[in-house]
Amino acid sequence: NKFKNDNKKTSNKIYKQYGTIINNELKLNHSNLLLNQKGYTVLDIAAKEGNLNIVNFLLTCCKKFKKI
Repeated sequence: NKFKNDNKKTSNKIYKQYGTIINNELKLNHSNLLLNQKGYTVLDIAAKEGNLNIVNFLLTCCKKFKKI
């Protein structure tokens, strides 16, 4: 499957770093920084475009952040 993300290529450290950034923005109520001008998040846009690699990356970041 060409859309399958190879998690071995991206280290857990990278996932945790991005997860931390996302979490901090949400905690600081900077959620507007995570939205585009039409109110869509990167996750919304990636899903609409069918870019499963980005969707997987973002969800994995959030999942790894929870394990810190």
